[in-house]
Amino acid sequence: MKSKSTLDEILNEPVDVSALIDKLDFSEENIIAANREQATLFLEASRYRVKKMRGRIQAESRLDAEKAKASLFFRVKKAAKSGITEGYIKDKVMMDKGVQEARMKYDKSQVHEEWAKLFLEAYRQRGHAIKTLAELLGAEANAQARLARKELEVAGFENLKEQVRKKYPGRRGE
Repeated sequence: MKSKSTLDEILNEPVDVSALIDKLDFSEENIIAANREQATLFLEASRYRVKKMRGRIQAESRLDAEKAKASLFFRVKKAAKSGITEGYIKDKVMMDKGVQEARMKYDKSQVHEEWAKLFLEAYRQRGHAIKTLAELLGAEANAQARLARKELEVAGFENLKEQVRKKYPGRRGE
């Protein structure tokens, strides 16, 4: 018997984003398959979203750590030199190479996280589209069935009239 995975194990598995993008679109003929796989695909897109959120949190932590490290370095210098202000230290921290690299990674992680949010929303919209299309197809099938029943009723009525005419020849609605 397979043991259940922990949430962290599930979230750490890779996500095939290209396959998810390919499966966003579906045809009217494949609506049943699209509906059947929607929950799994939505869950996979959710995993991707969480992975990107984790990446942003980690990048933010690295940025904070780099700022703290640079700040400590410049504060040690301040103790050795007089005349260095807090504003100077803040500016030096922002210009520190490690802080700038961490800032770029953090900014990029925010962009990726936002894209992942919108990607997940696209899967929500896919679910709504499946539901709407299924309702439309059901209504169309129902309308066609009503039309077919009406045609059968009319044909049956015409058949009955013809049988009556044959039974009583010469009497045509006089």
